[in-house]
Amino acid sequence: MNPHTRYRTSTAYSWTRIDMLLMIYEKLVHALQEGVRLLEKQQTRELVPVQIQVQRCITLIADGLDMSAGDVPRNVARLCLFTVDNTRTDSLEGWQASLRVMSQVRDGFQQIQDEARELEHSGKIPALDLAGY
Repeated sequence: MNPHTRYRTSTAYSWTRIDMLLMIYEKLVHALQEGVRLLEKQQTRELVPVQIQVQRCITLIADGLDMSAGDVPRNVARLCLFTVDNTRTDSLEGWQASLRVMSQVRDGFQQIQDEARELEHSGKIPALDLAGY
């Protein structure tokens, strides 16, 4: 087996859906923290790249939502829209509110990460398909 194929195979076994989701939420929370920091220092000119990072993370989260799966994905979608609306402006209060909300969502997923990994490893949740990457 060539080294590239072996690398992709080993990555597929260790990388789970919850790991990917938590990584996205970590990037989102970090971007929101950076936006708050910039706004507290009144450095609004430097805010645009941070806004783009927030929008990228929100897009990734929203793209993975199965809206037919009940209230949880619909509520997460609402929180994503809340965050997009709040971070389109340079309102410190809006950014802080989004940071609080998305930190809580991330923390909630962190609390269930072990269970989610077990469900994926046991086949109750479909594993990530990394073959195309």
